[in-house]
Amino acid sequence: MSVLVIGDGPVAEHIRATVNSDVDAAVIVTDVDGRRGVGPIETLDDATIDAVFEQPMQRVIAGLQHAHASGAKRIVVIVPTIGMSGG
Repeated sequence: MSVLVIGDGPVAEHIRATVNSDVDAAVIVTDVDGRRGVGPIETLDDATIDAVFEQPMQRVIAGLQHAHASGAKRIVVIVPTIGMSGG
């Protein structure tokens, strides 16, 4: 069976090279390379919000549609982690 990897960067390339599945599967990798940082939310302008939130989400949605159309029986979405603190 095949694993469709949607996305680019080192994480996606590693998955392409090493992951196999016994069912048709898809892995969607978006913006997890650590190259992009985001400051405090109150400092973000519209262009930054579009670049770091809206566009990655649109890529995930398109990836999910592609995975479904490709007949994937299992879908994994890999997203960046966030750090939050509060009290």
